[in-house]
Amino acid sequence: MNGWERVREHVRGKFHVAVDEPERLGLLWTFPETADKQRQYIEPVSAFGIPHVLITANVATPQILRAYDALLHNTQLAIGALCIHDGFYLLKVVLPIDGVDLAVIYRSLEFIAHEASRLRTKATPKPAPAPYYE
Repeated sequence: MNGWERVREHVRGKFHVAVDEPERLGLLWTFPETADKQRQYIEPVSAFGIPHVLITANVATPQILRAYDALLHNTQLAIGALCIHDGFYLLKVVLPIDGVDLAVIYRSLEFIAHEASRLRTKATPKPAPAPYYE
């Protein structure tokens, strides 16, 4: 069994998988601080000719999150990076498949999903409260 198949099998056994394709798994997360579902993908990639997994989670559009705020937030991330792809901000992390402890992949999946959800909730404008009238 190759590295991606091993990771895929373990992720399928530990998490609820919403998209199950040979070269991509999609997860849906819910967190208490938001009603939204957080989408996330994990897929095999090659970096420097070595097998890796790419974990991505959608955050927001550039219209919702200013570039300055995104770059500032990027400096505070413990793992991964905030980037723009196909007109959306994404949080992503790339991890080597060979030799990585599956717990590192699990924590990365959880962290990236939670942080993407938190950042989107923080960035989304809230309606102003109605003024109080006597």
